[in-house]
Amino acid sequence: MRFSSQFCIATLAGLALVGPFAEAAPQMPGASTKSATKVGPAVLNVINNDMFELHPEFKIKVPYGTQPSISRNAQGLAEHIVITNDKKRAVREVEVDYWADEGLVLVNFSKYSPDGLAFQGSKQLAVRFSSLDGLPEYYEIFNEDGTKMQLTVDYDEHGENGEMYIKHEFGHSAGTLKDTKPWNMDSIERAMVLPKNHHLCHGSLLAYVERLRTCMSCLQKLWHERFTLQFPQSDDKEREWLRHCRRVYQGRAHRKEAASGTPTLHSKVQLDWFDVYSQLASNRTPHFTSRHAPFALVT
Repeated sequence: MRFSSQFCIATLAGLALVGPFAEAAPQMPGASTKSATKVGPAVLNVINNDMFELHPEFKIKVPYGTQPSISRNAQGLAEHIVITNDKKRAVREVEVDYWADEGLVLVNFSKYSPDGLAFQGSKQLAVRFSSLDGLPEYYEIFNEDGTKMQLTVDYDEHGENGEMYIKHEFGHSAGTLKDTKPWNMDSIERAMVLPKNHHLCHGSLLAYVERLRTCMSCLQKLWHERFTLQFPQSDDKEREWLRHCRRVYQGRAHRKEAASGTPTLHSKVQLDWFDVYSQLASNRTPHFTSRHAPFALVT
């Protein structure tokens, strides 16, 4: 569901009153003391939750094995992101409202069960960007239980790192976090990332597709050079060829791992290429999921 008008109006009214708070962030009482600097786990769980993170940089979490799709407005900005499972059911939704004149972005996060059948919660995030340098200077997190948290960021002179000053809704300090990174309101979809503990290497989507094309080119060359000699009598030559390639790369990976003592991530990506290639060779459109694209969704 889209944002309710009441939420938008209430948020805009609230953010209009935080100018003095944002400007005075570095002078918050106790902000420089040791007790104020330390941030407890309960506060961190609000700032970096199971739907998004704000520190050290803004991230939208994409569950493993899911596929995001993006709808854009007339200005080409992402306004609705649906993250679906392998059955095309939504497990996450991200809805974005832009208030460019006020320098505001309002984001609604919805979470569903892994099978997409049950609603499991929501969070709202309001972001105000500076009218001077366009950096995100103020956040407000609205929790489902009605509580909220206020975050103000004071950046260095280069605008590359900042200190995040955290306040509970009643105004008392909850600590500070250093090394906060800025982001751009025009590219919110670049914040989508897979979990940090993903077991495969990370890279960009464009780079992965380019590597896939290179791999397919090599396969075609090997096909013409060795196919007739390897499987002259096979009834299902294509399938036998793919099995042969898999065995070859598995053997190479095992030898490399035995020599180095460490797993070969590249070989795992190669095996995923064969899965995609087998779909292409069978005249089917390849279905790219996060299994076939183990990268941060940042182009």
